[in-house]
Amino acid sequence: MKEIGLDDYKYLYENSPDMHVSVDPNDATIKTCNQTTVDRLGYKSKEDIIGKPIFSLYHPDCLPDVEKAFKSFVETEEVKNARLDLKKVDGSKIPVMLNVKAIKDENGKIIYSNSSWRDISDIVLLERKYQELVSTLPITIWVADKDGKITYFNHQWKEMTGYEPEEVYGYSWITMIHKDDRERVVNDFNNSIISKKYIQNEFRLVHKNG
Repeated sequence: MKEIGLDDYKYLYENSPDMHVSVDPNDATIKTCNQTTVDRLGYKSKEDIIGKPIFSLYHPDCLPDVEKAFKSFVETEEVKNARLDLKKVDGSKIPVMLNVKAIKDENGKIIYSNSSWRDISDIVLLERKYQELVSTLPITIWVADKDGKITYFNHQWKEMTGYEPEEVYGYSWITMIHKDDRERVVNDFNNSIISKKYIQNEFRLVHKNG
């Protein structure tokens, strides 16, 4: 059996389905990238990317989120599953999942960071179709992330509570439960996670007007 050599690893890196770049920590410029990055973003060659500020590859609409990801890297030396948008040469967006890891020398100094972008266009499309579907259902639906923060609700939920999306996105779903029902609902919810069983529950939501 043939042993895997350096050329084999180089081929896998260059042709990975994910985009990879290495970034200089001193000036945030790109030191190198794989061929997938060139092809997905619509550049002609690596030379068109290497030396550019890493921030210039992001779409302007997501720059606030890019700054949050950068802050996370400064504090923790890594970024995990940050959802952002890259900017292609023609100006169009590519939704991606960003992961970053710091690479250090023997003295613990960061010499560069390895960033990988995974194209999540198909996931975003499915999410959009899902939202279109649930927006037509005659029931209230909301979605929360692993930390319990609201990330989506449908029109019926808005009609019932009176809240606009920007007023509740990022807030815990627990705060939307009436205070007299809250403890019971949270306990039932936690028990369902432990038991991995589906539950039905009745409770009151808090309207915007109190």
